[in-house]
Amino acid sequence: MVEAGLANKDTLDIDLEEVLEELEKLDKARSEMEQAHGVVKNEYTEKIEGTNYATVKAVEKNKVS
Repeated sequence: MVEAGLANKDTLDIDLEEVLEELEKLDKARSEMEQAHGVVKNEYTEKIEGTNYATVKAVEKNKVS
């Protein structure tokens, strides 16, 4: 409660607006990073699945031969 009394009430709205703007920037950056991570993860998964599929096919071919 003492801190509330010490706050400069004239700048609270400005400070709050600055904090909200920074939060919005950080949220946008987080979203972009998550999207980039998702793309990388999907590419990795596709490569792994392709490699696994190729391995399975090679094993099957060797069993038939």
